[in-house]
Amino acid sequence: MEQRNKIISLINKEISFYCKNSLQLVTNFENYIYTWDRQNYNSHMRNLLNTLKDLQNNTFFQSFIQGFIKPEDFIKQDIKFYASDQMKALRAIDYENNLNSIMHDNAKAKKIKSIYTCGKCSSNAVLMFQQQTRSADEPMTQFFTCCDCNNRWQE
Repeated sequence: MEQRNKIISLINKEISFYCKNSLQLVTNFENYIYTWDRQNYNSHMRNLLNTLKDLQNNTFFQSFIQGFIKPEDFIKQDIKFYASDQMKALRAIDYENNLNSIMHDNAKAKKIKSIYTCGKCSSNAVLMFQQQTRSADEPMTQFFTCCDCNNRWQE
């Protein structure tokens, strides 16, 4: 119970200045999560606190203090859903960088040869992926990466 009170106090501290009934709101929210998803309780409460502290996520903050975010929805939804637009953009960039790194490492390990040739080092170890960067009636853009010299280009 002491841990639960500490968590309630931390979350209440974040919103009490902006919300008159903050203690009741936080207590009800915390109690629902503790009752219905005790197994993931710590994770949910940590996510809630971190999301409320995110200064770029005013939409979530306002929705929470106005009672629009219900605990039953919060525990069902992936925390990425509640992230700020800036955080979503950073995660997308990070995901793409990791994906490119994995593809590059796999290609090097397997000594992949492709039909594409690097214009810089003339290697055939080139990875290619396509992405829709323009309107739907335009062709997809092809992105290339040389596994030997890391040269990147697009067509």
